[in-house]
Amino acid sequence: MNTLLTPAAPAPAISVVEPVLFESCRAVHLSLEDNSRLLQYFERICFYPHQVIADFGEVGESLYYIVDGEAILHNSEMGTEMEVARVQRGELMGEMSFFDRMPRLVQIRAGKYGATVYRLSREAYERLREEFPTGAALLLEGVIISLDHIFRRTAHYLCDLSQYLYGVTYRSSVFSKPGK
Repeated sequence: MNTLLTPAAPAPAISVVEPVLFESCRAVHLSLEDNSRLLQYFERICFYPHQVIADFGEVGESLYYIVDGEAILHNSEMGTEMEVARVQRGELMGEMSFFDRMPRLVQIRAGKYGATVYRLSREAYERLREEFPTGAALLLEGVIISLDHIFRRTAHYLCDLSQYLYGVTYRSSVFSKPGK
């Protein structure tokens, strides 16, 4: 019996779309060309659910930009683990220890469904500063905005805690514009 063998249908092409760094940040204006050039300094890493990305006490030798999933920051005081924050797609993490070179106060783990990040090592950052100073400046703008978001979230949490504990709210005075 002679059977005609036909080749399997070709697999569809997989499109690898580069993430746009700082896409959720309106203040950092990154051209597609600068984005592509900047991404050359990053390494793409996928983490399994709940996998440790960075641990307590380590001095940050990398900073991370989340492109998929989320990361959870945990603190462990006196044996009790507590979630401190969640870092979502489009946000940076690890920038504090990376720049101040102080040991991490939290452990960073991938979320329930894992996380895909772009990692910038200290070595790559040093090369970036030398080879692409504009890219380094754009990255620093993103870091400043990321730290600002952390500060604002913390201020909101403190205001909520104050309201809960003392029945006093400072949010309206802390976050209102001068003269109002």
